[in-house]
Amino acid sequence: MKKIMTIGNATLDIIIAMDAYPIEDRKHLALGQRFQRGGNAANTSDVLAQLGCDVSLLVPLADDDASKTIRHSLESQGVNLSHCIHHKGSTSPTSYILTNEQSKTRTIIHCRDLPEFLAEDFADISLENYNLLHFEGRNIAVLREMLLRARTAVPNAILSLEIEKPRKNIESLIQLADLVIFSNSYYQHTQSNTIADFFQTMRQYSNTATFVCSRGSEGAYGCEAEQAYVHSPAFNFGDVVDTVGAGDTFNAGLLASFCEPSLTLQQCLHNACLLASKKVTQKGFAELTSFDLTPLGVR
Repeated sequence: MKKIMTIGNATLDIIIAMDAYPIEDRKHLALGQRFQRGGNAANTSDVLAQLGCDVSLLVPLADDDASKTIRHSLESQGVNLSHCIHHKGSTSPTSYILTNEQSKTRTIIHCRDLPEFLAEDFADISLENYNLLHFEGRNIAVLREMLLRARTAVPNAILSLEIEKPRKNIESLIQLADLVIFSNSYYQHTQSNTIADFFQTMRQYSNTATFVCSRGSEGAYGCEAEQAYVHSPAFNFGDVVDTVGAGDTFNAGLLASFCEPSLTLQQCLHNACLLASKKVTQKGFAELTSFDLTPLGVR
């Protein structure tokens, strides 16, 4: 069983379904709403646990009712929360997500006053026996210290970095990672003409890391050092129902596969795209691994 640690964020998601994006200064009637646990690292941990990995999640947690919901949803999947930092008298981060049922897009408004996970919180955690540590790209200065400590403490572990959005100096962390996962929104921010141009630009930050870029309905691309890029398409499991958390699901499929030395990057992308394509056909994350991934060696 692969032992994986994810470091990042956990939130309460309030998802409001609309028939179109709301016009400013108007009153609109929603089609419905639901509440679920969110946060990149938390969602990825849930799916990793479904894939049979031994997962520990490192996030700050509040002590309100929302935090109870967050903790229960993760612990019920077998995610280890023993290393999380608990803040008394605090409020859980909340993401208000507007989903456009016509275009199948989502707009996220995030509200947070909970302190971030700090380097000193990470310093006392035993990292032995972990196969992979995955870091959500936020709080750059602190994350640099964490990556440096992980590189020294577990030199044989894979260090993975998610770059979801442009942040000041986030590219400086790329040299510390073995696997860097770029989101479609980050790709668009760079205004690259082609995926080949994008990977070539990113190579100025690391000559050795494996790069992966998810492109939504276009699938995903990956590039190992000094190699041509490879591609996996997205897959059709049915109508698109819910794209919230599709990227986090993609990351889980990629990380679980990347831990398997027998799998090629092409196979890792294939597995990740399979999971993400399944995710968008359903609401939430339940039973995402009900179809068989064993031909490509995830389990």
